[in-house]
Amino acid sequence: MNSNSQKSVSEKVVYEALNNPDFKAALIENPMEAIKSLTGQYIHLPEGKERLVVVDQTDPKAFYFNLPSHVNTDDVELTEDQLEAVAGGMDIIPIFIPTLPPCFPFPFPDGGTGPYNPYPDDSILG
Repeated sequence: MNSNSQKSVSEKVVYEALNNPDFKAALIENPMEAIKSLTGQYIHLPEGKERLVVVDQTDPKAFYFNLPSHVNTDDVELTEDQLEAVAGGMDIIPIFIPTLPPCFPFPFPDGGTGPYNPYPDDSILG
């Protein structure tokens, strides 16, 4: 399955899961079979992967923290699209950076000035 075909399958699966609670439940329970029943195609997993896990992350009140698998970056080669994205300044790997509360420009302990937080233990947020 080429990447355009896989994208089309992914779009169909997401659309159906968001609009059909029965399909969504089946997708979470047995993703490969649910996708096959919807699209007539199986998703081809990357080499070395044995299963597809679907997690419902549609609750707008929940924060989801995903633990990535260990990647051996010594053996990773970027595709042409990824190289172009990097050359254009685009991130190819999403990175979680928490939003920190704003702080006032208090003096740094060494005498400098800047956005120093005098309450590092968050005791004031109590």
